[in-house]
Amino acid sequence: MISRTLTIKTENGLHVRPAGALVSICRPFDADVMLKFNETEYNLKSVLGIVSAGIKYGDAVEFICIGAQAKEAMAAIEEAVESGLNDF
Repeated sequence: MISRTLTIKTENGLHVRPAGALVSICRPFDADVMLKFNETEYNLKSVLGIVSAGIKYGDAVEFICIGAQAKEAMAAIEEAVESGLNDF
């Protein structure tokens, strides 16, 4: 298991477009990928799950990856979040 807390830099938070970008990034990996926000875990392979979290700009979110490609998945997530998810 790999866990990292990252700050969301997307100006409008994790609305549908950046959530969709995260799902596209996470789906190819052989890993369970989740985010934890306000003590609730959300599946990073589900747009509706991510959007339902109500994550806004500046929120600290814990990302969790478990499985064969956890390290690779976390690296992709970190790169995407740090780049602001291309400000979708």
